[in-house]
Parts: sequence; structure tokens; C-alpha cells
Amino acid sequence: MNIYAVLTGDIIGSTKLGPDGLDAAMSRLRRLVQEFEQVQPETVVGQPGVFRGDSWQVCLKRPALALTAAVFIRAGFKAENFDTRIGIGWGTVERLHPERISESSGPAFARSGQALDQLGKDCSLALPQSGDSSPTGLDHPSLDMLGVGVGLLDALLARWTQRESVAVYGTLRNLSQESIAALPQAQTKEGKAPTRQAIQDALSRISWTSHILPFLNRAEKVIEKEVK
Repeated sequence: MNIYAVLTGDIIGSTKLGPDGLDAAMSRLRRLVQEFEQVQPETVVGQPGVFRGDSWQVCLKRPALALTAAVFIRAGFKAENFDTRIGIGWGTVERLHPERISESSGPAFARSGQALDQLGKDCSLALPQSGDSSPTGLDHPSLDMLGVGVGLLDALLARWTQRESVAVYGTLRNLSQESIAALPQAQTKEGKAPTRQAIQDALSRISWTSHILPFLNRAEKVIEKEVK
């Protein structure tokens, strides 16, 4: 029985972006998924699916990386002054269309959509609020606690500045701080690159090394143990 993770999202403020802005956001999504696949090979199934204009889905065959993928996508979006809501779900898949992911179906897709639909007004990242008796639901205490941690992570992530988001985005791509500073998204309005120290300071401000990265690593282990 193969277990997948599905991320279902919608672009925040899509109506204000206009057609060109929305196209740019979706192009950014596709590029981010490609970059995540480069860092985590053989993780993404097919191509991102886009539906209803501003909504999207990504399917992962390595369920333990779901939360890291969600943080990578949101950081990559915020690095270019976009943002997206994301609901994460795990489970089996009954019908899988790698080239048309949004036409796929099964518990993983249902749970992911449920998580997105249940997001509160001030929330942008969540797991389903309730599960079933299946080990891929959320009845396990460890997964319930993970959901609480994801809520706290979402509250922190919402406050990341553009530079802090760039720093996380580059770090999750395994780039050096010098390389992160050279990214187009890191440049100031005057076209100047920040210093390596500025990137390091940005990561320090959000407690990346001391709190957020350890949480993501711990979450990966919990998901790997429980979602099977």
C-alpha cells in the first residue's frame, strides 16, 4: 500500500493580483516544485496541478517531507511577495494522474482539501483537524501534537519578512549564505546584494537554526513513523 502526501493550496489575494500577477504566481509555484525536486530527488509526483484559476495541488511520494515542502513553497512565494495557503494530507491514492494531479483522487487528496477548507481566517498552513481509524489519519497523539506545532509554525511564518523568507528559501535549497545573498530576490531596491552577515542575521531573527529547523526535522521523523 503506497502512502502519499498531498499539498492543496490557493494563492492569497489572487483577485488583487490580476491575470498577469496570478500567472506569475503559478509560474513561481512550478519553479519552486522543480527546485524542491532538485534538492529532494524522486519526491514529487508529476507536475503541480492548477485548478479554479488560483488553486493548486502537489503530490509527494515521500510523505515525511510534506511539511518541509510546504515551508519551502511558502518561503519561496514570500521571497517574491506572493503567499499561499496550504492544507496537507496523507493517505492512499485511488486514481493518480501524474500529468494532471488535480484530476487525481483518494484519501490523501480528500484530507488535503479538507485541511485547506478548514483553515481559519488568520491561518495559512494546516493539517486536517480530524482523522479516521486509518494510520494515515490524525488519530495518533503524536500526529495530533504535530498539528499543534504546525499551527505555531504558521503563526511565525506569517511574520517573516521578504528577506527572512529569501534566507529560508535559499537555505532549504542548500545554498551557501553567499549564494543566497546573490539571489535576485535578495537584492535591495537599489540593486545591491545584502551581506552574508545580513542573511545570517535574518535566519537568527526567526530562530531558524535553534527552533524551526529542529522542528521540521522532528516532524519528518514523526511522520515517517506514524504515516504508513
